[in-house]
Amino acid sequence: MVSAKPKKGGAPPGAPVVTPTAGDRQARLDWPSASGATGYVVERSLSAGGTFVDLATLDGATLAYVDTGLTNGKPYFYKVLATNKAGSTPSQVVSATPKSGGGEACTLTIDTTNDWGTGQVVSVSLQNGGTTLLSGWTATFTESSTFTIANSWDGLFTLAGSKVTLVPAAYNQDVPPGTTKSAGMQIGYAGTRPVPSAASVPGHDCAIVIK
Repeated sequence: MVSAKPKKGGAPPGAPVVTPTAGDRQARLDWPSASGATGYVVERSLSAGGTFVDLATLDGATLAYVDTGLTNGKPYFYKVLATNKAGSTPSQVVSATPKSGGGEACTLTIDTTNDWGTGQVVSVSLQNGGTTLLSGWTATFTESSTFTIANSWDGLFTLAGSKVTLVPAAYNQDVPPGTTKSAGMQIGYAGTRPVPSAASVPGHDCAIVIK
């Protein structure tokens, strides 16, 4: 949830829209300029619902940050606060899981930015940046709170407790080099917004991006 408290003398800035990119022992965050922002504060947590700590305070012209010295295979959670004299406005929480440079050149992205408070669209995509075919892929992840699946497309999503498994449709199961295949579902929930974590592509060493 994004919120801001206006103060006298002006309004807080708009919320940043952050795009994470996982690398080898690092994660990069990029965002376009937020309306009214004069600076940004980057925060990190080790869990989706954990305590966020400040990593960096940046001026309004700086629209990227690279977090280094991370542990490969471990998810990290970030938000960026846009600031001005009237206050601050946080971005949605995003996540990146670094991977070793010797891993496969693939990236699994789970995008939940299309959210309206009682439901959201969960878009899952697998990008093959390598030179060999990725065949018969599946994806798994867990959700932080209870939800129901309203509908899905381009694949079958199944739910066991908090764990979600995606089996892409037959025409989506092979990912040639230089291409991306995706599937999605619409979910409904009451209360706390579900946040994906612990995502993986079984049998493949792919970078993970959650936003």
